[in-house]
Amino acid sequence: MINLLTDLKQAFSRNRCKANINYNRCIFIFDVNKWSKSEKELLADIEQTEKEITINCALLNKLKSGNKDEYNATCKRFRESKIFAYYSLFVDDVWQINRLAFNADKYFILETRRQFEKNIKLPYISDDDIIIKKPVQTNPFSYASILAKYQQSISNKEIVFTDDEKATEYYKLIDSYYNHYKAFTDNITYCRKMVECYNDNWLKIFNDARHILKVQRYKLTDLKKILNQIYIKYNIKRKAKETDLNEFKICYHQTTIKGYKYIYIDKI
Repeated sequence: MINLLTDLKQAFSRNRCKANINYNRCIFIFDVNKWSKSEKELLADIEQTEKEITINCALLNKLKSGNKDEYNATCKRFRESKIFAYYSLFVDDVWQINRLAFNADKYFILETRRQFEKNIKLPYISDDDIIIKKPVQTNPFSYASILAKYQQSISNKEIVFTDDEKATEYYKLIDSYYNHYKAFTDNITYCRKMVECYNDNWLKIFNDARHILKVQRYKLTDLKKILNQIYIKYNIKRKAKETDLNEFKICYHQTTIKGYKYIYIDKI
């Protein structure tokens, strides 16, 4: 069961706030005459409805074994009533009252009356109480900020870097990495290592990889072994992956055969 009473309080409270886009646009209208009755009177109404449903179910069960036309007509007339349709059940060829629905609604009606009897207390909200937090700004000189701006500048020539931004280590790293590999990475450690590799031995590694590898099929473990041997040769502390082939401008595709991964080099 969903308690709508809390939502009602929230609707009142939020509509009083001038920051609400529906401020002064919504009007809440409630018929409170029902809740002006005493709890005893409400219980009497509930018990009367329960009594009527019980009598109607008993009548249908009695007619069911008699004249079918009379039963069908009476059944149709009763079921046209939303109250009867909601609070009755036809189970195992027997009409009976829906006790669970009755108990749930009985609780809801009585609890709602108690809420209205106490009144809904709304906090006073003044314009000064409405606090809108300022968006948190990221450091414009961070690696992530410089990277995002650099990526945008590739397609938008109107974006320019300030002298202060160009003087940062991050700008120099990203600029160097892009100029060498025509790509980007959000991993600053990897970026730094790859720039260092290029400056020292990258051309040698690049040429070795393209010379040693052939247009053929390699088991993934064998491919990594070949690349790792090249890295060790030039004292590069790097663990080989199949995606390294992209940096060597080698076209490839991957497949799995009988549980083993294979790399097909298509073009070098």
